[in-house]
Amino acid sequence: MIKITNQRFINYFEKNFRKLDEVYEEISFLENFSQTKTVTKMSNKESHDIGSVVFNVEAGIHEYVDTKVLKFKDLINSIISSINIKSYASAIVLTRALLEHFGMFALKTTELEKHLINKNFLKLSKESAYWGISANESEIAIDHKRTHLMDGIRYLNIYFFEIWKRYPEDSKTYFEELYDEISNLTHPASDSMLMYQNDYEEKWNSSGYKATMFYSNEVNEYFFHDIAYVFNIVNNFLVTDLFPKYKDKVIAKFDNDRDYIVKFFSINPDYAKEILDQTINKKKIDEKRKKLGLDDIDKIRYENFKKINN
Repeated sequence: MIKITNQRFINYFEKNFRKLDEVYEEISFLENFSQTKTVTKMSNKESHDIGSVVFNVEAGIHEYVDTKVLKFKDLINSIISSINIKSYASAIVLTRALLEHFGMFALKTTELEKHLINKNFLKLSKESAYWGISANESEIAIDHKRTHLMDGIRYLNIYFFEIWKRYPEDSKTYFEELYDEISNLTHPASDSMLMYQNDYEEKWNSSGYKATMFYSNEVNEYFFHDIAYVFNIVNNFLVTDLFPKYKDKVIAKFDNDRDYIVKFFSINPDYAKEILDQTINKKKIDEKRKKLGLDDIDKIRYENFKKINN
């Protein structure tokens, strides 16, 4: 595990937040959620009777969380490395990305839980299709549309209100304000440039006025706050709430309901086809499979079903 070695940042963090050893314990706990692959299965009978509608959702909810763990680990380690080499500009950029992913994960965990409770299989299918298909291949998914990152940032106000029973810093728009502040330090804005100005000196004498501005990458500790704040809450709430919640309310809920869902679609095969037609562009997926040297999926489905019935 990479640890912070920048003593100025260590002192600031432990004075204003908590012991870093507690954070390191949380980072190591992320390993418990880390997977190197997603394996999803369906029987030949299920494939024949209802197609891949249940399979797609199952693969999608696993793929989303498995890749999310890797993204969080990557961002957290990169922030630590940036802090250690005093590259605060990169630490701030990465902090913004960390906050964006955290907000989106909180939002999507809640939405997926609600879709499962409400048995909204169309929305579950569309979410699975989006997160499993890149923007370069967006034509494969029907209505390939991403949720705006600000929806995730705004949701954090609700998320923390539900946990703390009050808004952070008693502001209903705290995380939007925080995101704007971090963005100003990321964009080519005045705040982004002035973070390197750390002293100012002026002199008046008989010949006139002289002003001297001093610059350094040893930025004022004021600029540590947003990095430290986001680093602190994300590590804490990922392992104490969000990942366990996703595992329990999304993965376990789906696993418990899977047989019922398959049975439901077996009774309503037309609805299964309708969802697939509204989710995946069959023509485009067939073209992709052909380029990869793979057979038509419908041909495989029926040939395998035929084999087990002969």
